Amino acid sequence: MGVLSVGAMIVRMDLGSLLASLFCFAVSLVLLLTAAWSRWGSSKVARWWVRRTPVERMGFMQSSGEAVGLGLVPYLAQLMACVGVVAALYAHPRVREALFTPVMWTVVVAEVVLGIVVMVMVSNRYILPLFFYPGWLRHQRRAERDWLRTR
Repeated sequence: MGVLSVGAMIVRMDLGSLLASLFCFAVSLVLLLTAAWSRWGSSKVARWWVRRTPVERMGFMQSSGEAVGLGLVPYLAQLMACVGVVAALYAHPRVREALFTPVMWTVVVAEVVLGIVVMVMVSNRYILPLFFYPGWLRHQRRAERDWLRTR
């Protein structure tokens, strides 16, 4: 009898939402692994985002690779994980009726606020906030930030 009720529950679940949830989690995992590889990898390919031009010779938007590699890729990974959680909650009929609306709106508001915070921190800057940088690059960016402040 327990097996039949579990089977009936699976049949009533929204399989499209479940598949969308799995897809979102897979995309999130790929983005998270890309962000980790970019941050801790030591090859030239792994450090595609590092600006090689000295700050005194930089033009407009030359530091955008750092913003993408250190800010946007981890944010998008986290966003896709949250979308996956919401889609997984939507797949279950009882959870959808009871919890979905408040949880969905909480996640949406939190993601919008976090997205605004990340965009403000990474847009239109020569040097990102130092906590974004990995330890092996932080001292160089600190020196460049100090040089920019003296100008």
